[in-house]
Amino acid sequence: MRAPAARTLVLALTIAVMAVLSEWFLAAVYGEDEVDCGVGSFPVQLPHVPEASGLAPSRRHADVFWTLNDSEDPSIYGIDTNGDLRAHVRVTGITTGDWEDISSGPCGSESCLYIADIGDNDGNRPFIRIVRFPEPRLRDHTVDKPEVFQGQYPDGPHDAEAAFVLPDGQLFIVTKDKFSVVYRFPLEARTVATLERVAMLPLNNVTDADASADGKRIVVRTKEDVVFYRTSHILKGDVEHGAAIGTGDLGEAQGEGVAFGANGLMALAGEGGGKKRAPKPGTLAMLQCRFKDAASDN
Repeated sequence: MRAPAARTLVLALTIAVMAVLSEWFLAAVYGEDEVDCGVGSFPVQLPHVPEASGLAPSRRHADVFWTLNDSEDPSIYGIDTNGDLRAHVRVTGITTGDWEDISSGPCGSESCLYIADIGDNDGNRPFIRIVRFPEPRLRDHTVDKPEVFQGQYPDGPHDAEAAFVLPDGQLFIVTKDKFSVVYRFPLEARTVATLERVAMLPLNNVTDADASADGKRIVVRTKEDVVFYRTSHILKGDVEHGAAIGTGDLGEAQGEGVAFGANGLMALAGEGGGKKRAPKPGTLAMLQCRFKDAASDN
């Protein structure tokens, strides 16, 4: 038997055995990077977040993620890993614009949340915005006086839904272009900052992104996959490929958000779909992932 045929047979037998054992297993190997992920939990409903868009891990509360609706709702929602609502906090004193993503990261000595007002379906926004405020307590009801940063692309408007923040406070936008582009967004007060082009990714229709807590990896979500990159490669502009994990078997109506959790956990948020006047609940699913050479990032 030829070697390729033998490998195909072994793979088929492995998948069959795992299916019999009711185990789901996903793996991606690209060059030096390898990711193994299993389904931690299939989607559970999020009744309060029918248009769940971005997703961010809390740096203040264990096993909590923050999300928001892709709508005119000026609120953020804290949910736990079971999808149970832990917090509902209104962001006051600001219009929603086109909020698409939420990220967590530092701001001085505090943990802050960053809302990315970056949607631009018509491609005509003169500038985009980042809204930043200290991460609230779960018992808080409002966030007052958030900071607002304005920015513009160096090459004209782009539609985008994804942002991520590194541990050093740098914030990046990932566009929805046919070949997604990563831009650094300088957080400069009282001015319209010009974003800096960093890298191009061989992806399109990107819906979310997040940085690992140690800043070594970036995960980018599309409708069909979550794709892992090494941060050092993106910052150098040296991106040939990532490690892609398919999400089609999860049964989400529309995959949207992604966030790193603790100990290899990956949280996935989805819109519920349905009609605008009667939307179906959003969803939360979990992957459990293991990274090869997790301690290094060269």
